[in-house]
Amino acid sequence: MSVAQEPSEGASLVRVRYDSAHGIAILELHDPIHFNTIAPQLGRDFHSAVELLSGVADLRAVVLQGAGTHFCAGGNPYARPSWQSVSCCAQEILEMILGFVTLAALPVPLFSALHGRLVGGAAALFLQTDYRVADSRALFQHGNLSRGVCPVAGYSQSLPAAIGAARAREFYLLDEILSADDALRAGLI
Repeated sequence: MSVAQEPSEGASLVRVRYDSAHGIAILELHDPIHFNTIAPQLGRDFHSAVELLSGVADLRAVVLQGAGTHFCAGGNPYARPSWQSVSCCAQEILEMILGFVTLAALPVPLFSALHGRLVGGAAALFLQTDYRVADSRALFQHGNLSRGVCPVAGYSQSLPAAIGAARAREFYLLDEILSADDALRAGLI
């Protein structure tokens, strides 16, 4: 049994491992104490990791995973309650999502390994990958409407592209919780 620990000061919230023999990189969201929620520091660390991988000449594939009980519990709109202005808020949001959006620009197959409860921003993130596999106990929820937040990182486009516009609207408006089997039938994974 392992216990989630608070990341140490200055530690990256995204771990990068690279298998040079096979050209495979593993990007791991590593803030399990906060269920790998998307927040400014995690977003900046993710962007740095993607930039690092974009310079690897023999990269053949990237696997995205999360540490702890949940791959990612979505965005954390309360992670930075002291935004001073609209422009500061916009800058923080841009920094937070830039790495997730640029992940799809890597010229290699992208895989995500999903587990736990995945809410809102988690799907915005994993929908940037080409192949998505989930633990049979994973649960998927749009979660934005019920939490009073809005989709970011291309989610309003990537979700309908993955499961169809009508199904995406239904998923959003009804705020359903999908099992892994339901998500497979819908085309989410």
